[in-house]
Amino acid sequence: MACFAVLIASPYAFDYDLVLLAVPIALLVEHGRQHRLAPGSAAALSLAYMTPVLFRPLAQATGVQLMPFALLLGFLACWRSDRRDRLSVADPRFRFTPA
Repeated sequence: MACFAVLIASPYAFDYDLVLLAVPIALLVEHGRQHRLAPGSAAALSLAYMTPVLFRPLAQATGVQLMPFALLLGFLACWRSDRRDRLSVADPRFRFTPA
């Protein structure tokens, strides 16, 4: 979550800054192999993965920068998955055993 938070806190997030996204995306994907991710987390991670490629041309064409929203969604995906894991310790209904 810290990588996403650093990029959200910065007023400018350029393509070369988004290399930091590789770390939380890879960690959360690996975590998703072993545990159930929160609903929507996979879509948010996919969006965060495609952010450097898709959002720069979109920002140049429209003049609207959507990158902070994608970063915020990625942060929320990490937070929700962490919260779900903490709840699974307390409540057995949230436990997940991979097939």
